[in-house]
Amino acid sequence: MTASDFMAGKSTFAGGNADASVINQGTLQAALGGYIALLAPQVRNEGVIVARSGTVAMAAGEAVTLNVTNQSLVSVQVEKADIDTLVENK
Repeated sequence: MTASDFMAGKSTFAGGNADASVINQGTLQAALGGYIALLAPQVRNEGVIVARSGTVAMAAGEAVTLNVTNQSLVSVQVEKADIDTLVENK
């Protein structure tokens, strides 16, 4: 996330490392009605993700934009990747 996007209230995440990954091997739990977002070129869930009355997003790409309104995840936009991407949920 760039400083200018953060200061403008934008939730756009981009990275240049094609080998980057997010791997959950534990338990992630959001607050009631909250959300959890796992974002990277490679995203793997080998654990448990809980978001009661909320949202879980697992997205892989060059850039991912989260649309958050009133603490709720409304939508996810993934930019086409020039790299190999992976989302795996075990």
